[in-house]
Amino acid sequence: MLWMLLILVIIIIYFIIKQFSGSIKNSAVQNAFLAKFTYDTLNDQERREVQNKVIEILMRSGPPTKEFQDWVQNTYRELNEMHRFSIMALAMAEINIQPGLQNETWHYVKRPFQPIENAEYQIKVFRHHLLKHHNVQIYFS
Repeated sequence: MLWMLLILVIIIIYFIIKQFSGSIKNSAVQNAFLAKFTYDTLNDQERREVQNKVIEILMRSGPPTKEFQDWVQNTYRELNEMHRFSIMALAMAEINIQPGLQNETWHYVKRPFQPIENAEYQIKVFRHHLLKHHNVQIYFS
């Protein structure tokens, strides 16, 4: 009887962890889509401000040297498009730029620098949401 209870607890913990990791991906994906749409609506000065804030945010994790800044900029350029826009969403939120779509908001992401992997389902769901509620199609390379 005790072993059945132990198995049940393990199954419940597994589903809780699985659900929580899906919501993290979902928030990061939503932020990336919203950031891409919003970035396209910004003027050149606002775009520079966002790019500068991205570098500032990434520089917080290391020494304030020119070498580290060059490494950060090169590494950022090499990220895939969705990951870059996910980080841009954090920068936009910090400088108080609201998402460019009505009734949308930035989402809290616990680990915003973690790559967005295996999120095909979340991408499909949010792409459908944008098309249904905003008549907008956004694609990442």
